[in-house]
Amino acid sequence: MANQRAEELDALAKAAEGLGEEVVAREIRVSEVARVAEQECVDLAFVGLPEGESKAHALALIGQLVEGGLCPVVAVTVNEDPSFVTEAAELGVYAHTTRLDPVLLRGAIDVARRRFSDHADLQALLERRTVIERAKGILMERYGFTEHAAFEMLRHHARDSNLRLTDAAGRILDGHRLLPKEDVAGRPPVARRTAGR
Repeated sequence: MANQRAEELDALAKAAEGLGEEVVAREIRVSEVARVAEQECVDLAFVGLPEGESKAHALALIGQLVEGGLCPVVAVTVNEDPSFVTEAAELGVYAHTTRLDPVLLRGAIDVARRRFSDHADLQALLERRTVIERAKGILMERYGFTEHAAFEMLRHHARDSNLRLTDAAGRILDGHRLLPKEDVAGRPPVARRTAGR
């Protein structure tokens, strides 16, 4: 829970606990909110913006939490403020609700957790693809393979070693540092082909 005033933190906490959520931390200070979220291993953060509070403070809290990428953030406002919602969305807030109504709050929690999970899955997929692309690049440079041939070699190695493709690619990346500068016959490795040749 993050908010500018302690009494509002209590209201947010009470609403979340009413839904069966465990509140593990409450923070007012922008400078501390990300550290506290990481330290407590939170899986969801609420940032409240009650009437009369500083929009800039709430946005700063959201920014710190989102920047750390530790958990999804739900913004809770007592009135509809399109400019706040737009800025919060630009910062990366995962869900928004205008009241502490149990149905609206549960919906916001569920949406935020699902979007965060989808984002994490996409990040993992991109990381796996990057590992595979880097391994293919190493094989292409080392052996003068085409991209297709490098992928086929990687795929066969994975299958023969009973590894996932990403794990086989990771081994190539790890072993690349150990590869000799010259191949077995004493010839220098094939230079990378450049465009236009």
